[in-house]
Amino acid sequence: MIKINRLIISICVLTFGLVCIAVSGANGEMGQLSKSLYSDPKGYFKIVPPDGWRVQEFHQDPRGKVAFIAPDSNVDLRVLVNAVDFSTIADLIAFCKEVESRIRISTNIEKITFDGRPAVRRTFQMKGHKFYYIDFLVGNVDHNIAYSAIQ
Repeated sequence: MIKINRLIISICVLTFGLVCIAVSGANGEMGQLSKSLYSDPKGYFKIVPPDGWRVQEFHQDPRGKVAFIAPDSNVDLRVLVNAVDFSTIADLIAFCKEVESRIRISTNIEKITFDGRPAVRRTFQMKGHKFYYIDFLVGNVDHNIAYSAIQ
């Protein structure tokens, strides 16, 4: 079961990565995927990142966490995997609303389907950046995929 969940997560992250590459390629250059598969050192996920993007790992963080940073721009793709104490989409939406309350910014929470599973999309602007987040649950684990770019 764990291997199947990791495969599903890998597919979801890859799908999101392709969307981000398409968005970042809007300047006329088409983005490409790396020929290498990135594996989270803690074993939470795998992703094929955009080609040529710098990898920033967070070894001290107990969660699965990585950032891929585009060269010569302020664009990044991040993956964060975190155990939570809930397992329903309604609870995930409530969690996202709590985050909104803390940061005091509307994140335009929407319930969506992402790669065939219930998910939450959040889009917002803060400190000169635009953010696009997808969150989905696998059991009691929240998977947050975040794309950001300077406005």
